[in-house]
Amino acid sequence: MYRLSSIVFFFFLLIQVSPGQSPHGKDFKLNCAQCHSPENWDFAYGQSTFSHDSTLFPLTGQHVLTDCRFCHVSLQFKDAKTDCNSCHQDVHQQTVGNDCARCHGTQNWTVSDMTRLHEKTSFPLMGVHAGVDCKSCHNSESDVRFSPTGVNCIDCHREDYKATSRPDHAKFNFGEDCASCHSLTGTEWNTEQVDHSFFPLEKGHDLMNCTVCHTSGSYSGLSSQCYSCHEVDYLQTESPSHTASGFSQECTQCHTTDVGWKPVEYKVHDAEFFPIYSGAHQNVWVSCTECHINENNFQEFSCIVCHKNPDTDDIHQQLQGYRYNDNACLGCHPAGDGETAFNHDATRFPLTGAHVMTDCISCHQNGYQGTPMECDACHNSDYDASINPVHADLNLSRDCATCHTTAPGWAPATFSIHSQPKIPITNKMDFPMPVQNVIMKNPGGLQLLTMMLSSSPFLQAHTKMPGISVQSATNRQEIINNSLVSVVT
Repeated sequence: MYRLSSIVFFFFLLIQVSPGQSPHGKDFKLNCAQCHSPENWDFAYGQSTFSHDSTLFPLTGQHVLTDCRFCHVSLQFKDAKTDCNSCHQDVHQQTVGNDCARCHGTQNWTVSDMTRLHEKTSFPLMGVHAGVDCKSCHNSESDVRFSPTGVNCIDCHREDYKATSRPDHAKFNFGEDCASCHSLTGTEWNTEQVDHSFFPLEKGHDLMNCTVCHTSGSYSGLSSQCYSCHEVDYLQTESPSHTASGFSQECTQCHTTDVGWKPVEYKVHDAEFFPIYSGAHQNVWVSCTECHINENNFQEFSCIVCHKNPDTDDIHQQLQGYRYNDNACLGCHPAGDGETAFNHDATRFPLTGAHVMTDCISCHQNGYQGTPMECDACHNSDYDASINPVHADLNLSRDCATCHTTAPGWAPATFSIHSQPKIPITNKMDFPMPVQNVIMKNPGGLQLLTMMLSSSPFLQAHTKMPGISVQSATNRQEIINNSLVSVVT
């Protein structure tokens, strides 16, 4: 009898699990005994050998203890979906997607690492943003609807921007990208990273207080010229006096932005004045005052403060025109060395006669470039002071070389135009008036006329009494009357 009962049970079980009879659907292939016991069709907790890990949805966390019917509302197990929102209501209202697992685990609904999760968005939570409550940025009626917000600073901080008064960001048209000036890690709006690349704030300009330069409260239109901020420094500098020396107001010609105005390099000195950063004088000096011994006037300089005698005289013993003074040193040695010593004979004005011993500064009072070579450029005063004869009264040429050489004392002198043919003189008044003026006014007029009459064939040929002696004449006008009245035509 027992054997018959067993046969009936298994026969009945076979009928129940046949494809057409299974409540789990015809495609369900699992052996009934993996979940059920012979006593009934209830799921046999503790006896079942079925593992949900063999499915596409392994059970972890709170899902392990969840009643199967919460997810499997029908015995057709394949109808159960694996999407989170098929079981869980979306309290975020589609603002963060359908995949709860992006933020939540299966143990509870707490989000453990929002900072890391936010890195997957277009606005990673950096610095102080990492500790900010979500609803500070994501305002909603439920506090869990995280509608997208702007990712630009101004989207959240517009009121901060408008309220700023030191400086007034809106008034001075400051940028709305807060991060360009403010740190993301600071808890206050203080900053040390203003984008001042248009005028780098480094070294001596590395100032914490903007108002040191922006004294008017305006943060635009400030000049970038050194002198606009450092006028007082320029005017008060005494060693050397920048004003007395005529130094440029462009500080960068000599200074860097290092604190204390040092080091100082006046590189234009080589090209405009004298090579000190190159050539023989490179690295042989430390302070400007070694050559510019008058600290109140750097236009003055001294060579002989270093190049002393008797050594300097000994070196120049055989040199014509040598003078032991500062200007002479510079005049002959503009490059500061012996190899490139200046040779006046290589110019268009070789030095001869009295010029050899003349001090350079006598001609080069205004510098060495562009010095005129005409005689009267230097000798106008000599011309005007001449009285024997008076050059101006005779209207003699101001080209000294017409009569003089460069020999000292203006002698010997020649007047070659005396022997040159002239146009015949037709009456007394045609005789050059300068000659009459010389005879009448010049103490040496009688002697001059005697010389002219006795030495000039031209004048002898055109006088009434050739060879007239003027020694016996008592009146200059008589000489003119007797000698020059009539003309042989």
